[in-house]
Amino acid sequence: MFRVYLVVYVFVSDNKPPASHFPTPLAMISPLKDIVIATTLGIGAGMIWNNFKDGELDRISRFYKWHDAQEAQKKNAHADD
Repeated sequence: MFRVYLVVYVFVSDNKPPASHFPTPLAMISPLKDIVIATTLGIGAGMIWNNFKDGELDRISRFYKWHDAQEAQKKNAHADD
């Protein structure tokens, strides 16, 4: 019989904290600063990635131009023989 009363008491009792435990709207942290910081970091990381990617693509294109020039020189040298 005691168990039934205990279960009923747990379901009926109000275990919510009083309203004074919740922060007031003025004390709540604004997410605006976090949004600005995240946007700035995202744009900065994007700019760094774009510069790195452009540099790598330029390096690769310069290598292939050099490689094509070497192949052309080899073909010309063998054609003269």
